[in-house]
Amino acid sequence: MGLFDKAKEFVTDKDNVEKAREQLTDERVDAATDRLKGVAPDQADGVIDQLGDRAKDWGGNEQEEGRQTERRAAEQGGGQGGGQAGEQRGHEGR
Repeated sequence: MGLFDKAKEFVTDKDNVEKAREQLTDERVDAATDRLKGVAPDQADGVIDQLGDRAKDWGGNEQEEGRQTERRAAEQGGGQGGGQAGEQRGHEGR
């Protein structure tokens, strides 16, 4: 198993994803985006803010019921295609 395979396994592990969501609070996201904006060029500020908003949407601010529904859908195979669509949308503007 190569390095990329191990990394993929780590980031797709359900326990690791849940731990990341628990740690991803609005305050931590805001702190991270502020630090990024401090070192990045000014023209990147809008993109950094959008990334922060998406992280907040994905993170620990969801209600537990929504998480359980999402988890069940992923276990049944319904959540596998969502990541690919998001990746494709992200490349449209390039």
